Amino acid sequence: MTSAATPQRQAIDRVDAAAAAVRAAIARHGPGAATADILQPAGLYLELLGEDIRARAFTLTGPDGGEWCLRPDMTAPIVRDVLAAAPAGQAAAAYDGLVFRRQARGSTRETEFRVVGMEVLAPAAFTPEAEADLVATALEAARSAGVTPRLKLGDIALARAVIAAVGLAPAWEARIQRAFARTGAPGAVLGEAEAGARDGDAVGEAIAALPADRAAAVVDALLVRSGAPMVGGRTAADVARRLTAKSDLARADRPHPDQIARIRAALAVEAAPAAAFEQLAGAMPSLGPALETAAARWRALSAHVGAGVEVAFSAGFGRGPAYYDGFVFELEAPALGERAALGGGGRYDDLLRRLAAGDAVHADWRAMGFSLRPLRLADAAEPAR
Repeated sequence: MTSAATPQRQAIDRVDAAAAAVRAAIARHGPGAATADILQPAGLYLELLGEDIRARAFTLTGPDGGEWCLRPDMTAPIVRDVLAAAPAGQAAAAYDGLVFRRQARGSTRETEFRVVGMEVLAPAAFTPEAEADLVATALEAARSAGVTPRLKLGDIALARAVIAAVGLAPAWEARIQRAFARTGAPGAVLGEAEAGARDGDAVGEAIAALPADRAAAVVDALLVRSGAPMVGGRTAADVARRLTAKSDLARADRPHPDQIARIRAALAVEAAPAAAFEQLAGAMPSLGPALETAAARWRALSAHVGAGVEVAFSAGFGRGPAYYDGFVFELEAPALGERAALGGGGRYDDLLRRLAAGDAVHADWRAMGFSLRPLRLADAAEPAR
């Protein structure tokens, strides 16, 4: 006689069933199977995602003195490996594996968790319909796992169009645009713009006055003299460009309070998609193409949403890890509290371009993808909740 499954076995089976539901939804795209080593060079993430990722990653030093980390994300190594296979046409890769991220003390978020997802690379721009289909696939996966999620939509390209529309000095426009590379940073940078005058940096000002090649040489010499190590694959030229940008920012005309207020008001818009687009169009008629693309994507997606799914478009929404630069989305189960995010994804063309540096064939390709967390799907699907 077979004994009943233990609670632990039942929990594992629920997670496996949720993962299988995600894989089945992804399968209709015909992706190839992909994986990535658990131990990755830390420089891959530091270079692509910046120093912020260091606080989230579990790092260690290898025998050769190099810095390594337990992979905090699957997208970068998967895309790197797909590019190395030199696809000539659109390529899709599916994966199912663990990622590892440090959490704040006292947080209920997982430090080690399983993700099942897909990345799609293409030589031409994705249509709004193709982007909508990616979101629909994630919704299909959640429903198949027994969850009717809340859907949160955003568009970083549209948010950047909002910033461009108010006529800031180029250095400040670039600074606020870059803030969308870090979750929560746009608000902090707007606060910085509202603060008092920013002190100049004598070193940055001196380097900014030099031609690019001389600036890089000076930085290289300063680093050699100081003995400071370079991290994340950065070069002296990268440091010189950053110092120049800081110097340009210090000299630039600061944003007017009215400009900041317009940006804040637009990025605060969060409503049902059609209503959100109407509010944005009324506030900033010049958004034009960026707003129409977001609206077209929603028109294509709305047919797949179905009954019972709450949908909101948030103009200031961005996801982490913060490499997205186009549409973004997240599926949520509010009953899970701090663990409400079930996963999501979006467009990340710039990340692909950086991974394809020196690869002329793929330099102008586009990329999008998503991943979901089977454990949270399983927890959200429990009838007792």
